Amino acid sequence: TLKEENEIKEFWQNMYVTSIYDLQNLFELVEGNPIFKNDKTEDRIILEIAYRFRSAIKGLKNSNDNFRPDASTLTYWLYLLNKYPWRTDQFCWIFNEFKDNQHLKDELFKILDTFQSYEWIRHHVYLTIAVSQTITKREWQELFRKLKSENDFYARIALYKLLLFQGLDDQQFSQVTKEITKESNGYMKKELLFYAKIKQAKKFTIKELMKSFGL
Repeated sequence: TLKEENEIKEFWQNMYVTSIYDLQNLFELVEGNPIFKNDKTEDRIILEIAYRFRSAIKGLKNSNDNFRPDASTLTYWLYLLNKYPWRTDQFCWIFNEFKDNQHLKDELFKILDTFQSYEWIRHHVYLTIAVSQTITKREWQELFRKLKSENDFYARIALYKLLLFQGLDDQQFSQVTKEITKESNGYMKKELLFYAKIKQAKKFTIKELMKSFGL
């Protein structure tokens, strides 16, 4: 009924507002930069707020396709990723909800450079760029060049999927498939050639991409 729908929407709205309040209440802003009020804040507290925040976003999007989360919260989530990099997956799940946000995209590219030694972080960041952002031709080429140095399996296969999914034209498709055929890892080559095939058939949807990452 309409009453039940309104009650559900109100439930998610309340969760959304309180999660933002609880997030912001952990910090003071110093020249626009978040600083913990308590240096001993445990990451389990952050994870609980993060879970409520992204759950509320999904709930609100179910009742309103046009709902967009408050981009001002990105300042806090980006700070937290750098503070607790071992929780990158949790923060990237939140970033996935911020579609085509230029500031977020710029910061994600910086994170790739900052955490060059951490395969799992790069894996999740490549995934987030692929599913939530639209990259330019210049950015695609910048990412393509990373194949020369991106040797860790999980990060490399995620980068390939990003390049395939976000490829803008036949030339880029040819570039990336040529590199895939050179791969020495048989499993990686087989999986990527499958996604190249469905990309060519214009069936590499966002749903297929997320499925390929186990989401």
